[in-house]
Amino acid sequence: MKNSTLVRISNKIKEQRIALGYTQQEFSEKINISYSHYVKMENALATPSLDTIIKICEELNLSLDNLIFNYGDEDYQKDIEKFHLYLKLKKFYEYENFTLLDIKEFIDLVLKIKE
Repeated sequence: MKNSTLVRISNKIKEQRIALGYTQQEFSEKINISYSHYVKMENALATPSLDTIIKICEELNLSLDNLIFNYGDEDYQKDIEKFHLYLKLKKFYEYENFTLLDIKEFIDLVLKIKE
C-alpha cells in the first residue's frame, strides 16, 4: 500500500511538471537523477531525498511547504487549527493566576480540540 502523503506529493510534482511542459525524461535530467528513479518517484514507488525535493521545488517554482503540505485539504486545515489551539492551551498551562473566565476559555479550547 502506498503512503497517501507520498502519493499526494508525487501527483503534485507530476501536475506541475506537465503544466510546465517537461517530459519525465527532460525533468529527470533537469534535477540530475536517473529517468527510472524519477518514474518511481512520480508513481510514489520511491521516496526522494531532501536534496532531490529541493531541486524539484526549484525547477517547478514551488515552495517546499506548498509541495509537502496540502493547503486546500480539509484535514490539513483542521490540523492547523488544532495546532493553534494547542499553542493557546500551552499559554494557559504556563499561566498561574486563572480566573473563572480563563478556566471557561480553557475548557472551550479543549472541547474544540476534541472535535
